[in-house]
Amino acid sequence: MRSTFYRMSSRVFSRKGLSSHSSGLFPARDLLNRQFCFSLLLKWSEQMQADLVVAASQLAKQYSFTVVVPALDAVSALNERLDFSMDNVLIHFAGQSRKRMTLKMQLHDWKAVPLQHSRQYWREQLLKTLFTHHISPLWNYLHRLTGISRSVLWGNLAAYVYLAVRRKIAGK
Repeated sequence: MRSTFYRMSSRVFSRKGLSSHSSGLFPARDLLNRQFCFSLLLKWSEQMQADLVVAASQLAKQYSFTVVVPALDAVSALNERLDFSMDNVLIHFAGQSRKRMTLKMQLHDWKAVPLQHSRQYWREQLLKTLFTHHISPLWNYLHRLTGISRSVLWGNLAAYVYLAVRRKIAGK
C-alpha cells in the first residue's frame, strides 16, 4: 500500500520509471562521485553563466527543497517515516533555465517505516539518517569540490526549512 505521503506529494516527486544518468535520473549517492558531481556543476555553471560556487549554492537550495523539506514534512505532518537515505533517493533534473535548475525526487522504496518505538526515537532516527548520513556528507563534499562555505550550504537549507514551517503554520 502506498503511503499518504506518496499520494500528497505529486508536486515535488517524479514517478517516472527508473533509468540511467542519460535520462537525468540518478541515485543521490552519485553526487559524492567527483567526476559526476564536477561535470554536473560545470554544466550548471555554464548554463547560469556563473562559477562553480554559485552552481553548488543553487544545487543546495534545490536539494533542500526537493529532499529535506519533504522528509521533514512526512514525519511531522503525516506521521510517516520514509527512507530518505542516499541509497534510496533518486534525483531527476526536471528542467533548468539560465538562472536556476529544478530538481525532482523519487524514492526507490516508498514503504513507510512503522512506528516501533517512541515517536521521539522514530523522529531522531529520521533526523540522524537525513542530516548525519545524507546532507552533511553532501555539503562537505560540495565544500571540498568547489570551496563553497559550509555556512552558505547550511544557511540555504535552513531558509527552505524555515519557509516550509512558516507555510505550514499559515496553513498554506
